[in-house]
Amino acid sequence: MSAATSLVAASDGKETLIAFASAQFTLNVSVPGAGEITIPTPVSPESVAVGGNGKRWLLAYFDGGGIVGQFLRLDGTPDGGTFDIRHDQAEAMRVAWDGNEFVVSFESHHFLEVWTVNDNHRVEPQLIPEEFLPEVNGDALFAGGAAVLAYQHWTEETSSARVFTRSIFRPRIRPVVP
Repeated sequence: MSAATSLVAASDGKETLIAFASAQFTLNVSVPGAGEITIPTPVSPESVAVGGNGKRWLLAYFDGGGIVGQFLRLDGTPDGGTFDIRHDQAEAMRVAWDGNEFVVSFESHHFLEVWTVNDNHRVEPQLIPEEFLPEVNGDALFAGGAAVLAYQHWTEETSSARVFTRSIFRPRIRPVVP
């Protein structure tokens, strides 16, 4: 195993994927019990996040200029090419599944941003009500058919933080059969 600069693990409820960035222009992923897979990158990734939905994984990494996405098969091998998620500063990235799409949350310029990614690489911002206070990304997970995000607002004057949670889910459209 190479030296990791950013190490994460995720579970889709059945499988687990471990991913890390190395200083050698690569991402490395592995599924416990299988070998390590090396994915070359044009630059050394600064941070990495991963989430799964039982059919595939979304690996997201910050390359110094923005967030890049890469779908992976359940065994960790790349599924198609990379794609851009967001061209901006990104820290504390998290990836979760909302029942229909992947949700990528991260801090950018002291504010929380949330973007969804579908299977066709369509990336869309999600509206999260903001107060004009610095926000710190907490965690993201899939629970009860929705992506649940936890984050906090920091108030410097009182040296205190308030913790918030948001659920992100898509309405399910079911055909009505007469």
